Amino acid sequence: MAENELIDMNLSNYEALIQTPQYSFLLFYTSWCHHCKIIMDEVKEAAAYYLKTPSTSILFAKIDGVLEKDLLEKYDIGEYPTLKFLIDKTCYHYTGGRTSREIIEWIDSKIKNTTIELFDQDELNNYINKNEFVISYFGKNTSKFNTFLHVSRIIDQELFVHSFDESFREKYVQNKEWSGIIIFQDHGQNQITYDGDLSSSAQIIEFIDERKFPSIAKFSSKMAEKVFGENKKCLFLFLDETKKSVDAFESLKKAAIHLADKIIMSFVKYDNQLNERLSDYLGVNRSALPLVTKNSFFLCCFEKILKIKLVNPSEKGPHKLKKYTLEKEISYDNIIDFYDDFSIGALNPSWKSEEVSSSEVNDTYKIQVLFENKRIKITKILEIGGEKFQGSGFRGKQGFFNIVLR
Repeated sequence: MAENELIDMNLSNYEALIQTPQYSFLLFYTSWCHHCKIIMDEVKEAAAYYLKTPSTSILFAKIDGVLEKDLLEKYDIGEYPTLKFLIDKTCYHYTGGRTSREIIEWIDSKIKNTTIELFDQDELNNYINKNEFVISYFGKNTSKFNTFLHVSRIIDQELFVHSFDESFREKYVQNKEWSGIIIFQDHGQNQITYDGDLSSSAQIIEFIDERKFPSIAKFSSKMAEKVFGENKKCLFLFLDETKKSVDAFESLKKAAIHLADKIIMSFVKYDNQLNERLSDYLGVNRSALPLVTKNSFFLCCFEKILKIKLVNPSEKGPHKLKKYTLEKEISYDNIIDFYDDFSIGALNPSWKSEEVSSSEVNDTYKIQVLFENKRIKITKILEIGGEKFQGSGFRGKQGFFNIVLR
Protein backbone atom coordinates (compact mmCIF):
# COMPACT_ATOMS: atom_id res chain seq x y z
CA MET A 1 0.00 0.00 0.00
CA ALA A 2 1.33 3.42 -0.97
CA GLU A 3 1.66 6.00 1.76
CA ASN A 4 -1.13 8.16 0.29
CA GLU A 5 -3.66 5.34 -0.08
CA LEU A 6 -6.14 3.47 2.10
CA ILE A 7 -7.22 -0.08 1.34
CA ASP A 8 -10.69 -0.36 -0.22
CA MET A 9 -12.61 -2.74 2.02
CA ASN A 10 -15.78 -4.51 0.86
CA LEU A 11 -17.84 -7.49 1.88
CA SER A 12 -15.85 -9.90 -0.29
CA ASN A 13 -12.41 -9.04 1.14
CA TYR A 14 -13.46 -8.00 4.65
CA GLU A 15 -12.77 -11.29 6.46
CA ALA A 16 -9.39 -11.76 4.79
CA LEU A 17 -8.27 -8.21 5.59
CA ILE A 18 -9.07 -8.24 9.33
CA GLN A 19 -7.91 -11.84 9.89
CA THR A 20 -4.20 -11.10 10.38
CA PRO A 21 -3.58 -7.63 11.86
CA GLN A 22 -4.17 -7.04 15.56
CA TYR A 23 -5.28 -3.47 14.81
CA SER A 24 -7.54 -2.12 12.06
CA PHE A 25 -8.69 1.47 11.53
CA LEU A 26 -11.82 1.81 9.38
CA LEU A 27 -13.23 4.91 7.70
CA PHE A 28 -16.87 4.76 6.56
CA TYR A 29 -17.47 7.45 3.94
CA THR A 30 -19.40 8.50 0.84
CA SER A 31 -18.08 10.25 -2.24
CA TRP A 32 -20.58 13.10 -1.93
CA CYS A 33 -19.74 13.95 1.70
CA HIS A 34 -17.50 17.03 2.02
CA HIS A 35 -16.43 16.21 5.58
CA CYS A 36 -15.49 12.69 4.46
CA LYS A 37 -12.98 14.10 1.98
CA ILE A 38 -11.37 16.22 4.67
CA ILE A 39 -11.08 13.45 7.23
CA MET A 40 -9.82 10.98 4.61
CA ASP A 41 -6.74 13.14 4.01
CA GLU A 42 -6.08 13.19 7.76
CA VAL A 43 -6.49 9.42 8.03
CA LYS A 44 -4.05 8.96 5.14
CA GLU A 45 -1.46 11.03 7.01
CA ALA A 46 -1.97 8.89 10.11
CA ALA A 47 -1.58 5.73 8.02
CA ALA A 48 1.69 7.07 6.57
CA TYR A 49 2.96 7.72 10.09
CA TYR A 50 2.36 4.13 11.19
CA LEU A 51 3.93 2.75 8.02
CA LYS A 52 7.13 4.38 9.24
CA THR A 53 6.65 2.80 12.68
CA PRO A 54 7.28 -0.92 12.06
CA SER A 55 6.80 -1.80 15.73
CA THR A 56 3.08 -1.02 15.35
CA SER A 57 1.24 -2.69 12.47
CA ILE A 58 -2.18 -1.20 11.75
CA LEU A 59 -4.47 -1.84 8.79
CA PHE A 60 -6.05 1.38 7.47
CA ALA A 61 -9.08 0.86 5.24
CA LYS A 62 -12.01 2.80 3.81
CA ILE A 63 -15.55 1.56 3.21
CA ASP A 64 -17.91 3.22 0.73
CA GLY A 65 -21.22 3.51 2.54
CA VAL A 66 -23.23 3.67 -0.67
CA LEU A 67 -21.89 0.35 -1.95
CA GLU A 68 -21.33 -1.66 1.24
CA LYS A 69 -24.71 -1.76 2.99
CA ASP A 70 -23.94 -5.07 4.74
CA LEU A 71 -20.83 -3.62 6.41
CA LEU A 72 -22.80 -0.52 7.40
CA GLU A 73 -25.32 -2.72 9.16
CA LYS A 74 -22.59 -4.86 10.77
CA TYR A 75 -21.01 -1.79 12.41
CA ASP A 76 -24.25 0.13 12.97
CA ILE A 77 -23.21 3.13 10.86
CA GLY A 78 -25.78 5.94 10.82
CA GLU A 79 -23.78 8.94 9.62
CA TYR A 80 -20.70 9.94 7.63
CA PRO A 81 -17.87 10.07 8.21
CA THR A 82 -17.66 7.41 10.94
CA LEU A 83 -14.40 5.94 12.23
CA LYS A 84 -14.00 2.56 13.93
CA PHE A 85 -10.96 0.92 15.49
CA LEU A 86 -10.59 -2.86 15.79
CA ILE A 87 -8.37 -4.59 18.36
CA ASP A 88 -8.28 -8.33 17.79
CA LYS A 89 -11.55 -7.87 15.86
CA THR A 90 -13.24 -6.17 18.82
CA CYS A 91 -14.67 -2.86 17.62
CA TYR A 92 -14.26 0.50 19.37
CA HIS A 93 -15.98 3.69 18.29
CA TYR A 94 -13.50 6.47 17.52
CA THR A 95 -13.95 9.40 19.91
CA GLY A 96 -10.88 11.50 19.14
CA GLY A 97 -10.25 14.65 17.10
CA ARG A 98 -10.26 15.06 13.34
CA THR A 99 -6.61 15.90 12.60
CA SER A 100 -3.93 13.34 11.81
CA ARG A 101 -2.09 14.19 15.04
CA GLU A 102 -5.25 13.69 17.12
CA ILE A 103 -5.97 10.41 15.33
CA ILE A 104 -2.46 9.16 16.11
CA GLU A 105 -2.74 10.24 19.75
CA TRP A 106 -6.08 8.46 20.11
CA ILE A 107 -4.80 5.23 18.52
CA ASP A 108 -1.69 5.29 20.72
CA SER A 109 -3.89 5.62 23.79
CA LYS A 110 -5.76 2.45 22.79
CA ILE A 111 -2.83 0.23 21.84
CA LYS A 112 -0.83 1.01 24.98
CA ASN A 113 -1.60 -0.73 28.26
CA THR A 114 -4.92 0.77 29.35
CA THR A 115 -4.80 -0.95 32.74
CA ILE A 116 -1.80 -1.10 35.09
CA GLU A 117 -0.77 -4.42 36.60
CA LEU A 118 -0.15 -4.37 40.36
CA PHE A 119 2.10 -6.71 42.33
CA ASP A 120 1.70 -5.57 45.93
CA GLN A 121 -0.59 -3.59 48.22
CA ASP A 122 1.78 -0.61 48.43
CA GLU A 123 1.38 -0.01 44.69
CA LEU A 124 -2.41 0.00 45.02
CA ASN A 125 -2.28 2.34 48.02
CA ASN A 126 -0.08 4.73 46.07
CA TYR A 127 -2.56 4.97 43.19
CA ILE A 128 -5.52 5.33 45.57
CA ASN A 129 -3.82 8.13 47.50
CA LYS A 130 -3.01 10.06 44.30
CA ASN A 131 -6.35 9.56 42.52
CA GLU A 132 -9.95 10.23 43.52
CA PHE A 133 -11.25 7.44 41.29
CA VAL A 134 -9.56 4.07 40.71
CA ILE A 135 -11.19 1.14 38.89
CA SER A 136 -9.65 -2.22 39.79
CA TYR A 137 -9.89 -5.87 38.77
CA PHE A 138 -8.66 -8.57 41.13
CA GLY A 139 -8.91 -12.17 40.01
CA LYS A 140 -7.77 -14.73 37.50
CA ASN A 141 -6.50 -14.03 33.99
CA THR A 142 -9.59 -15.35 32.24
CA SER A 143 -12.24 -14.07 29.85
CA LYS A 144 -13.55 -11.97 32.76
CA PHE A 145 -10.32 -9.98 32.71
CA ASN A 146 -10.55 -9.63 28.91
CA THR A 147 -13.93 -7.96 29.42
CA PHE A 148 -12.37 -5.61 31.98
CA LEU A 149 -9.55 -4.85 29.52
CA HIS A 150 -12.15 -4.11 26.84
CA VAL A 151 -13.92 -1.66 29.16
CA SER A 152 -10.62 0.08 29.98
CA ARG A 153 -10.17 0.81 26.27
CA ILE A 154 -13.65 2.27 25.93
CA ILE A 155 -13.65 4.60 28.94
CA ASP A 156 -11.20 7.47 28.55
CA GLN A 157 -9.41 9.49 31.25
CA GLU A 158 -9.98 7.07 34.11
CA LEU A 159 -7.38 5.00 35.96
CA PHE A 160 -7.68 1.20 35.59
CA VAL A 161 -5.52 -1.23 37.59
CA HIS A 162 -5.50 -5.00 37.94
CA SER A 163 -3.73 -7.84 39.68
CA PHE A 164 -3.77 -11.63 39.35
CA ASP A 165 -2.00 -12.02 42.69
CA GLU A 166 -3.82 -14.23 45.20
CA SER A 167 -3.25 -11.78 48.06
CA PHE A 168 -5.50 -9.22 46.34
CA ARG A 169 -8.18 -11.82 45.64
CA GLU A 170 -8.18 -12.97 49.25
CA LYS A 171 -8.50 -9.41 50.57
CA TYR A 172 -10.98 -7.88 48.11
CA VAL A 173 -12.86 -10.68 46.32
CA GLN A 174 -15.31 -12.92 48.10
CA ASN A 175 -17.21 -14.83 45.46
CA LYS A 176 -17.04 -18.29 43.98
CA GLU A 177 -15.45 -16.98 40.76
CA TRP A 178 -12.51 -15.46 42.69
CA SER A 179 -12.71 -12.44 40.39
CA GLY A 180 -14.16 -9.03 40.97
CA ILE A 181 -14.23 -5.32 40.08
CA ILE A 182 -13.91 -2.70 42.80
CA ILE A 183 -14.00 1.10 42.57
CA PHE A 184 -11.96 3.10 45.08
CA GLN A 185 -13.52 6.54 45.42
CA ASP A 186 -12.44 9.71 47.25
CA HIS A 187 -8.85 8.50 47.76
CA GLY A 188 -10.12 5.22 49.15
CA GLN A 189 -12.72 6.61 51.54
CA ASN A 190 -15.42 4.75 49.60
CA GLN A 191 -14.99 1.23 48.27
CA ILE A 192 -17.74 0.06 45.88
CA THR A 193 -17.90 -3.55 44.71
CA TYR A 194 -19.46 -4.47 41.37
CA ASP A 195 -21.97 -7.29 41.83
CA GLY A 196 -23.13 -7.64 38.22
CA ASP A 197 -22.12 -9.91 35.34
CA LEU A 198 -18.32 -9.85 34.91
CA SER A 199 -18.79 -10.92 31.28
CA SER A 200 -21.01 -7.94 30.38
CA SER A 201 -19.01 -4.90 29.30
CA ALA A 202 -22.25 -2.88 29.00
CA GLN A 203 -23.18 -3.53 32.63
CA ILE A 204 -19.66 -2.75 33.84
CA ILE A 205 -19.58 0.52 31.87
CA GLU A 206 -22.95 1.52 33.34
CA PHE A 207 -21.68 0.68 36.83
CA ILE A 208 -18.59 2.87 36.32
CA ASP A 209 -20.48 5.75 34.70
CA GLU A 210 -22.87 5.94 37.64
CA ARG A 211 -19.95 6.36 40.04
CA LYS A 212 -17.42 8.42 38.12
CA PHE A 213 -17.55 11.34 40.51
CA PRO A 214 -16.44 11.50 44.13
CA SER A 215 -19.23 11.12 46.67
CA ILE A 216 -19.29 14.93 46.83
CA ALA A 217 -17.61 16.72 43.90
CA LYS A 218 -17.21 20.37 43.02
CA PHE A 219 -19.64 21.42 40.27
CA SER A 220 -17.98 21.64 36.84
CA SER A 221 -18.81 21.46 33.14
CA LYS A 222 -18.16 17.71 33.30
CA MET A 223 -20.63 17.41 36.15
CA ALA A 224 -23.17 19.54 34.24
CA GLU A 225 -22.98 17.22 31.24
CA LYS A 226 -23.40 14.18 33.48
CA VAL A 227 -26.38 15.55 35.38
CA PHE A 228 -28.31 17.51 32.76
CA GLY A 229 -27.00 15.91 29.56
CA GLU A 230 -27.55 12.35 30.77
CA ASN A 231 -30.47 13.10 33.13
CA LYS A 232 -28.75 11.84 36.27
CA LYS A 233 -29.97 12.56 39.77
CA CYS A 234 -27.67 14.88 41.68
CA LEU A 235 -27.69 16.63 45.03
CA PHE A 236 -26.36 20.20 44.90
CA LEU A 237 -25.16 22.10 47.95
CA PHE A 238 -24.80 25.88 47.43
CA LEU A 239 -22.26 27.30 49.86
CA ASP A 240 -21.07 30.60 51.24
CA GLU A 241 -18.48 31.20 53.96
CA THR A 242 -20.80 31.04 57.00
CA LYS A 243 -20.78 28.45 59.77
CA LYS A 244 -24.25 27.36 58.65
CA SER A 245 -22.73 26.34 55.30
CA VAL A 246 -19.97 24.41 57.06
CA ASP A 247 -22.52 22.54 59.17
CA ALA A 248 -24.68 21.79 56.13
CA PHE A 249 -21.67 20.45 54.24
CA GLU A 250 -20.76 18.15 57.13
CA SER A 251 -24.33 16.78 57.17
CA LEU A 252 -24.15 16.21 53.43
CA LYS A 253 -20.82 14.38 53.74
CA LYS A 254 -22.32 12.08 56.33
CA ALA A 255 -25.37 11.42 54.14
CA ALA A 256 -23.12 10.78 51.14
CA ILE A 257 -21.72 7.67 52.78
CA HIS A 258 -25.23 6.20 52.82
CA LEU A 259 -26.35 7.53 49.41
CA ALA A 260 -23.10 7.23 47.40
CA ASP A 261 -24.38 4.38 45.24
CA LYS A 262 -27.78 6.05 44.66
CA ILE A 263 -27.15 9.64 43.58
CA ILE A 264 -24.42 12.09 42.58
CA MET A 265 -23.64 14.90 45.02
CA SER A 266 -22.02 18.23 44.22
CA PHE A 267 -21.14 21.44 46.06
CA VAL A 268 -21.40 24.84 44.40
CA LYS A 269 -19.73 28.17 45.14
CA TYR A 270 -20.39 31.43 43.31
CA ASP A 271 -16.93 31.69 41.77
CA ASN A 272 -17.70 31.40 38.03
CA GLN A 273 -20.43 31.95 35.40
CA LEU A 274 -21.24 28.24 35.17
CA ASN A 275 -22.27 28.19 38.82
CA GLU A 276 -24.25 31.40 38.35
CA ARG A 277 -26.17 29.82 35.47
CA LEU A 278 -26.89 26.73 37.54
CA SER A 279 -28.20 28.92 40.34
CA ASP A 280 -30.51 30.77 37.96
CA TYR A 281 -31.65 27.54 36.31
CA LEU A 282 -32.63 25.97 39.63
CA GLY A 283 -34.11 29.18 41.00
CA VAL A 284 -31.61 29.58 43.82
CA ASN A 285 -31.71 32.84 45.73
CA ARG A 286 -28.07 33.77 46.25
CA SER A 287 -28.89 36.12 49.10
CA ALA A 288 -30.35 33.20 51.04
CA LEU A 289 -27.29 30.97 51.35
CA PRO A 290 -26.31 28.43 52.52
CA LEU A 291 -28.51 26.52 50.17
CA VAL A 292 -28.53 22.90 49.15
CA THR A 293 -30.07 21.71 45.92
CA LYS A 294 -30.32 18.59 43.94
CA ASN A 295 -31.13 17.69 40.41
CA SER A 296 -33.56 15.15 41.54
CA PHE A 297 -32.58 16.68 44.83
CA PHE A 298 -32.70 20.40 45.45
CA LEU A 299 -31.81 21.37 49.00
CA CYS A 300 -32.43 25.05 49.70
CA CYS A 301 -31.27 26.43 53.04
CA PHE A 302 -32.68 29.92 53.58
CA GLU A 303 -31.69 32.11 56.50
CA LYS A 304 -34.91 31.47 58.42
CA ILE A 305 -36.57 28.71 56.40
CA LEU A 306 -34.69 25.67 55.20
CA LYS A 307 -35.94 24.37 51.87
CA ILE A 308 -34.71 21.16 50.34
CA LYS A 309 -35.79 20.94 46.71
CA LEU A 310 -35.44 17.78 44.74
CA VAL A 311 -35.21 18.26 40.96
CA ASN A 312 -35.69 15.31 38.65
CA PRO A 313 -34.69 16.00 35.00
CA SER A 314 -35.47 12.49 33.79
CA GLU A 315 -39.20 12.68 34.45
CA LYS A 316 -41.33 13.16 31.36
CA GLY A 317 -44.31 15.39 30.80
CA PRO A 318 -45.07 19.07 30.21
CA HIS A 319 -42.73 20.03 33.08
CA LYS A 320 -39.68 17.86 32.58
CA LEU A 321 -37.64 19.38 35.41
CA LYS A 322 -39.45 18.73 38.69
CA LYS A 323 -38.50 20.09 42.10
CA TYR A 324 -39.48 18.96 45.55
CA THR A 325 -39.11 21.02 48.72
CA LEU A 326 -38.34 19.93 52.27
CA GLU A 327 -39.05 22.52 54.96
CA LYS A 328 -36.64 21.08 57.50
CA GLU A 329 -33.15 21.56 58.86
CA ILE A 330 -30.28 20.25 56.74
CA SER A 331 -29.25 17.27 58.81
CA TYR A 332 -28.17 13.73 58.07
CA ASP A 333 -31.49 12.20 59.12
CA ASN A 334 -33.59 14.73 57.20
CA ILE A 335 -31.58 14.30 54.00
CA ILE A 336 -31.85 10.50 54.18
CA ASP A 337 -35.60 10.64 54.95
CA PHE A 338 -36.19 13.13 52.17
CA TYR A 339 -34.40 11.00 49.60
CA ASP A 340 -36.27 7.89 50.75
CA ASP A 341 -39.60 9.74 50.37
CA PHE A 342 -38.60 10.80 46.87
CA SER A 343 -37.62 7.26 45.94
CA ILE A 344 -41.06 5.89 46.79
CA GLY A 345 -42.92 8.78 45.15
CA ALA A 346 -44.19 10.27 48.41
CA LEU A 347 -43.26 13.88 47.54
CA ASN A 348 -45.33 16.46 45.66
CA PRO A 349 -43.46 18.63 43.13
CA SER A 350 -43.09 22.39 43.46
CA TRP A 351 -42.04 25.03 40.90
CA LYS A 352 -40.42 28.45 40.64
CA SER A 353 -43.90 29.83 40.07
CA GLU A 354 -45.82 27.54 42.36
CA GLU A 355 -48.89 27.21 44.47
CA VAL A 356 -47.87 27.71 48.09
CA SER A 357 -51.28 27.69 49.68
CA SER A 358 -54.86 27.78 48.45
CA SER A 359 -58.33 28.06 49.93
CA GLU A 360 -61.70 27.80 48.23
CA VAL A 361 -64.40 30.26 49.22
CA ASN A 362 -67.36 30.50 46.81
CA ASP A 363 -65.22 29.43 43.82
CA THR A 364 -62.47 31.97 44.70
CA TYR A 365 -58.86 30.70 44.96
CA LYS A 366 -56.11 32.66 46.68
CA ILE A 367 -52.71 31.60 45.38
CA GLN A 368 -49.24 32.97 46.18
CA VAL A 369 -46.99 32.97 43.10
CA LEU A 370 -43.36 34.02 42.60
CA PHE A 371 -42.89 35.88 39.30
CA GLU A 372 -39.34 36.14 37.97
CA ASN A 373 -39.79 38.39 34.94
CA LYS A 374 -41.23 35.51 32.96
CA ARG A 375 -44.48 35.65 31.00
CA ILE A 376 -47.29 33.83 32.77
CA LYS A 377 -50.35 32.73 30.81
CA ILE A 378 -53.65 33.84 32.31
CA THR A 379 -56.90 32.22 31.30
CA LYS A 380 -59.16 33.93 33.85
CA ILE A 381 -59.67 37.39 35.26
CA LEU A 382 -57.25 37.83 38.13
CA GLU A 383 -56.71 40.45 40.73
CA ILE A 384 -53.23 41.48 41.88
CA GLY A 385 -52.91 44.05 44.61
CA GLY A 386 -56.40 45.31 43.90
CA GLU A 387 -55.76 45.75 40.17
CA LYS A 388 -57.64 43.43 37.80
CA PHE A 389 -56.06 41.84 34.74
CA GLN A 390 -57.60 39.88 31.91
CA GLY A 391 -55.64 38.68 28.91
CA SER A 392 -53.04 36.25 27.67
CA GLY A 393 -50.10 37.23 29.83
CA PHE A 394 -48.57 39.31 32.60
CA ARG A 395 -44.93 40.22 33.12
CA GLY A 396 -44.54 40.75 36.86
CA LYS A 397 -41.70 42.08 38.92
CA GLN A 398 -39.73 39.63 41.02
CA GLY A 399 -41.43 39.00 44.33
CA PHE A 400 -44.47 37.45 45.94
CA PHE A 401 -47.98 38.49 44.86
CA ASN A 402 -51.42 37.55 46.12
CA ILE A 403 -53.54 36.52 43.14
CA VAL A 404 -57.28 35.97 43.13
CA LEU A 405 -58.70 33.84 40.33
CA ARG A 406 -62.45 34.24 39.75
